[in-house]
Amino acid sequence: MIAAITVPNIIQSSQNKEFHSKLKKNIAVLDEALRLAQIEEGMTGDNTAIFTPSDSNDRSYESAVRLAKYLNTLKVCKNRSDSGCYDKYYSIKKAVKEHGDGYYITYDPKIILTDGTIYTVQQYADCESQVPACKQDQYGNCLKDEDGNDIMGVVWNKKVCAYLHIDLNGEKGPNKYGSDNFLININRDKILINTTGWTGGKKGNNIMLNKD
Repeated sequence: MIAAITVPNIIQSSQNKEFHSKLKKNIAVLDEALRLAQIEEGMTGDNTAIFTPSDSNDRSYESAVRLAKYLNTLKVCKNRSDSGCYDKYYSIKKAVKEHGDGYYITYDPKIILTDGTIYTVQQYADCESQVPACKQDQYGNCLKDEDGNDIMGVVWNKKVCAYLHIDLNGEKGPNKYGSDNFLININRDKILINTTGWTGGKKGNNIMLNKD
């Protein structure tokens, strides 16, 4: 009985340490990629050297291609219909299961690294905007009125140029935010781990601060 309890805990602890190390490594790699791109483009301190807002329908793919040049890239998938890319598109479990249906999937372009890490790029048309939003409960779900419509009344000041989803071990499990998956905010002047509940961002920040 003791072994049945202890062994899984040891395995989980070992896996957590591996993911923590990989997250720190990927943040360092991303920082270096951005630094090199900024130097080459003469845009020191400006992340739009890679993550360039545009009105193009392919802006996420264009940013992915630019970023891929500064990484140990195996291939870039524009979408899942590209050769060898279909299996790279799968659902990721949210850190907070009460939020929506508990899973998230994006069909945006992906960068597949040689070590199996997958970056998913969501590029926006601007780096700052105001977006009307619904009022939310503690789990991030929209509050509804008696007719089932979202209760609006919040203005979201978005200062994100792009989002970068990082899967530290590719298709391998557990495929869960806050464990082997994290969401990174790409602002014009910095990168931040997204801190919303469903992305497991608080845990990600604690890992980077050596608190977890």
